[in-house]
Amino acid sequence: MRASMKRWQWVIVRLALLPFAVAGQSLNLSPSFAGEAFALQLTQPGGGAVTLAATAPTPFAGGKQESSQAYANLAPVLSAESLYAATAGFGGRNDSQAALAHLDATLGAHRVIAFRVQAQAMARAEFLNIGASGTAGAYSLFVDGQPVAIGGEPNQTITFPDGRLIINEQTGSSGRQMGTITVNALHLIVNGGGSLIAASATATVINEPTANTIPR
Repeated sequence: MRASMKRWQWVIVRLALLPFAVAGQSLNLSPSFAGEAFALQLTQPGGGAVTLAATAPTPFAGGKQESSQAYANLAPVLSAESLYAATAGFGGRNDSQAALAHLDATLGAHRVIAFRVQAQAMARAEFLNIGASGTAGAYSLFVDGQPVAIGGEPNQTITFPDGRLIINEQTGSSGRQMGTITVNALHLIVNGGGSLIAASATATVINEPTANTIPR
């Protein structure tokens, strides 16, 4: 968590310095990246978060990070198979994805079962803007023994007296200097019982100024 905070502090500082760097110079915009992904994250009361199949952040200058895990068994809370996460930045585009199969999770009085869960996030530098978008899916989803139809729209929410389940949870923003989005396929929150995120993908592209090296 501390390393992640330092990373975002560095991003904020770079964005704050943009107006000063631009003044009096001929510049190009050179994209850099700050995406990441993980398959599962469990947070329980009185304890920290346990994150499984998590990538390292996308290299700022571009590159790919992957992580996988054949099985997850945190009995009696959850089990899953075929956990996978990846993030890649090339050119002006950052793509991240996460997936897992045979999810069976119980938090408090609530049980979530899904045959397959996946999330994708994409940020891409375009002319004078960095767009960000994402998708998520949860197939054969059952919540407390009842089948759930997935509508496809972001932030579909099932509410309980003691919490909620958010399907295709999306947060982010687009702009000239930075575009970012985080997609959580499933986010279960139980008051007093902790939280679970299944399949999380974050994509971020930052446009930073670099000196124009073309001879005049």
